[in-house]
Parts: sequence; structure tokens; C-alpha cells
Amino acid sequence: RRVREAVVSTQSTGVEYVIPKSDRKCCLVYLGNGVEGLCINEEMVKAGWAGVRSGQNKNAEEMAKYEGLLAEAAAAGLGIHNEEGREAAVRNVTWTQEDPRALFDEMKGKPVSGVVESVRDGSTIRLLLLPSMNYITLMLTGVRCAAIKPDGTTEEHAEEARYAVESRLLNRDVEIILEGTSGNIGNSRNQNFVGAVVKPGNISLFLLKEGLAKCVDWSMKLLPETESYRAAVKSAKLAKKRLCRTLFQ
Repeated sequence: RRVREAVVSTQSTGVEYVIPKSDRKCCLVYLGNGVEGLCINEEMVKAGWAGVRSGQNKNAEEMAKYEGLLAEAAAAGLGIHNEEGREAAVRNVTWTQEDPRALFDEMKGKPVSGVVESVRDGSTIRLLLLPSMNYITLMLTGVRCAAIKPDGTTEEHAEEARYAVESRLLNRDVEIILEGTSGNIGNSRNQNFVGAVVKPGNISLFLLKEGLAKCVDWSMKLLPETESYRAAVKSAKLAKKRLCRTLFQ
């Protein structure tokens, strides 16, 4: 998680190389402009978050440097070298919500922290809630973006909407408000939650203003206010942005 926090929204440089015989590709990642920046690979070994792979085909000088960093981390009992704290460091994630309604009743109306793990489409994201470690699917309240179907086909502007959300929220810390659920007890196939991303900003309003989403009446009823959503749609309609070029002809 700390590596993610360091890398997201930071300019980085990757130096790729291929392992002889296996043709496997590896990469050195540097934060900043060029190889003079902070090397993430080295920092992970220093902090005890990673080990070192040895091999006959590796540069001897580089190996000596990494093995030295590994020995320092082990001597200090950092990360994976901390035997006493290893069990406590393992995440106990609830991947499937057997009773979505119970989780909703516990968290509804409260700001909930989380990390966006994936973006299915512009209006549907997957989150790991913190500190409860519950993994959920969240549909944005009051909006719907063009669909990306399981077979890979897409509706118009679907990829653009997904990229807009990915570039702003993917792997980032967010704060959400749960406003509803479509799941039922014991129904693990339908356990979507409905809610709004409130920090770092309301992504739903951005999507509406850019014509990348349209309002959905059934879930708009869950919102505390709808004027800002209607105003965002009106703005996109006047500018004839994307979906609004055809929706409002």
C-alpha cells in the first residue's frame, strides 16, 4: 500500500530488461525524471517489503547492493523480517458480502474510507473499505455511464468514461457515502452497493458535466439533493458534450 501511495500521481521512469533464457520481462521503477530518481525496487528491499532473487545471470555489483540492503532490513527486523509482527500484518479481507444489507445498515450515511481497486466502467468501481477490509462493488448513485459488456463490446464513450475515472481514482484513497444496496442475504451474485464518492471530489458530477454519464431516476431518489446533478446535465446539454450530442437532440 505504501508503494502505491508513493507511485500514484508521481512521475516515474521504468527501465525494462529481459531475463535471458526465460524471456521474462522485469522493470526498475524510478520516481522522478529519469534513473537519477528514487528507485522503488531498492526502497522495497530497504523497508523489508520484498526479498531478493539471486541468479547466475545477474549483475554482480547490483546483486551485492541488493543483498546488502536485504541484510540491513533483516538485521533491523523490518517488514517480512519481523517474525513477531508477521501474523498481525496479514490482511483479513472479506471478499464476498453474504449479507450486503447488514453491512449497509452498519455504514449508511457515514463517511467511509477506502481504496479503489478497479474500475469496471465509468459508474461502477470496486473498493476495499478501510479499516474494515470489506471488498465491495459500488455503483455511483444517480448516474449511469455507457456500458462495457462482458464480451468486450462497448457502448459509445464507455472507454472514455472508464479512463476518466481510472485516471482520477484508481489505486487512490477515497471517501464514500453508502446510500443503498441491491444485494440480498445469501445472494453473492448480486451484492452491489449504491453510493457517492465524496473525496477527493464528487466524480459523478464530473462525469455528468463532461457528458460521460446520464442521470438515473431510480437511484437519484437516494441522493440528499439532486439540483447539482440536474445542473451538471444541463451544462453538458448546452455544450452538446459526448452523450448529450444524441441524448438531447
